[in-house]
Amino acid sequence: MTGNELFELGIKYYTGDGVPKDRTAAARYFEMAAEQGHVSAPYNLGVMYKTGDGVEVSFERSRDWFEKAAALGSEKALKQLVQLNFLLVDSYLGFGSSGFESARDTAKQILSYLDKLGDLDETGKFYRREANRILGMISAAEGWQHQPSLERAKSYYDEGLPISEGKNVDAIVTYTIVLDNLADITGEATYRAMAYDAALEIYEKVYDRITDKDHKQMILSFLVMEKLYGRFHPVDLNAAEKLNNEMLALSGDYYDEYSRFKRAIDEKRRAQYPYSSVTSSTSASSTYQSSSSFGDKVKGVFGKLFR
Repeated sequence: MTGNELFELGIKYYTGDGVPKDRTAAARYFEMAAEQGHVSAPYNLGVMYKTGDGVEVSFERSRDWFEKAAALGSEKALKQLVQLNFLLVDSYLGFGSSGFESARDTAKQILSYLDKLGDLDETGKFYRREANRILGMISAAEGWQHQPSLERAKSYYDEGLPISEGKNVDAIVTYTIVLDNLADITGEATYRAMAYDAALEIYEKVYDRITDKDHKQMILSFLVMEKLYGRFHPVDLNAAEKLNNEMLALSGDYYDEYSRFKRAIDEKRRAQYPYSSVTSSTSASSTYQSSSSFGDKVKGVFGKLFR
């Protein structure tokens, strides 16, 4: 049988068109078609191994098949590789410092995929920022001795908070970033609570004097997360929505993050008031196809707000 014939047979078994639906058989025929050079078969296999559709979930095998599809010119495969490698980074960072080398290599690979895609949409720009933040977090973490690092960050914070001329207000954000990174590395929730308290104080006292737009976005994002999920304080959806709108007003670059928060806020409201007519007024359009669990993964190590 030719590659096309094998592929079409795989489609029939996948959909149950004229034969009993059998996703395992479909994967087998797709693999035979791929071995004969069929262009679409590797992409289908990448999706199936990513989601566990007819085969056992394997991010590594999924990545291998998407790599083959990308080599054949599939832009969709490149976008899948961006997402899949973020999931792999998340798993590598779960091993702590022993996973840093693999996480760093994978983040660099993400950037290479994005370079191949050329002009990026807002989702692609978001992924580029996240990959660079991962690399920055790993570089900082590898050189940290936790307590000295915290003391140094605290000195920036103390220097910046007094509202007087000549103080480097942007430097105080370093304190919050370090605290959040320490929470990632040590697993100690106390650091996360301290980071929230610092972010709130920054927002209330010196936010208007921060000159770096990304620093402002970091502070707003951190506060939205806290108001939305209530890790250390009661959930306040009205406050979360207000802060989220402020983040969108900063720049369209943050539209994807705004949209995710907007959907989460609406979902929580519907859960509280199941018979209300609350609907999301915005939806993030993206050509990056994602699994339903990816939004949750974004809240993992690579998706946290400070690096």
